[in-house]
Amino acid sequence: MICKNCGTDFNGQYCPNCGAKAEPASAPQQSAPPYGAPQNFVNGQSAPPYGAPQNFGNGQNTYGAPVYMPTRKIGFGEAVKLFFKNYVNFNGRATRSEYWWVYLFNNIVYMVLGILFAISGGSSLAAYDAYGDMSIAYMGAGAIFYILMMLYCLAVLLPSLSLMVRRLHDIGKSGTYILMGLIPVVGYIFILVYMLTGSAPDNQYGPKKV
Repeated sequence: MICKNCGTDFNGQYCPNCGAKAEPASAPQQSAPPYGAPQNFVNGQSAPPYGAPQNFGNGQNTYGAPVYMPTRKIGFGEAVKLFFKNYVNFNGRATRSEYWWVYLFNNIVYMVLGILFAISGGSSLAAYDAYGDMSIAYMGAGAIFYILMMLYCLAVLLPSLSLMVRRLHDIGKSGTYILMGLIPVVGYIFILVYMLTGSAPDNQYGPKKV
């Protein structure tokens, strides 16, 4: 050990020449790596390049916040498919786009059948025979489209109700709120507002659809 006071080489706690107390040698300083070189950590892993995201063991970003997942909007075809697939399903949730795409689809079907009914001469559903009695034997092709329209209306009644219940679940409302539609005018307005409301977070009816 070299005395820092007089430069004498000695072993022990005090210098035999000047009596100065020995000071432990400091650990050698490591030089910083060149600019841009990877920095090695204790676990042997190098730091990512500047500007690159730092991934940790939990799969989250640098600040620990989960990655944002935007809500996926259901398209027209998928909404119609889910409508008939969940024919009598009153459980779960249905998004706003899922409901309104089906609403558009049903109105298109009604409109097409109505136009075919009108142009086929079926506007006169009843005719009078020679004795003045009403007869439906000769209504023509219009009767076919009229019957199809009524059958389709009955066929989609139950799945339409189940879709409305799932839409209410999606905004955190009970399916019994559908009974508000029985109230003239005011009830219809409430139902319309509910159907236009965006999806709520995860609730007792299931997780939010993404």
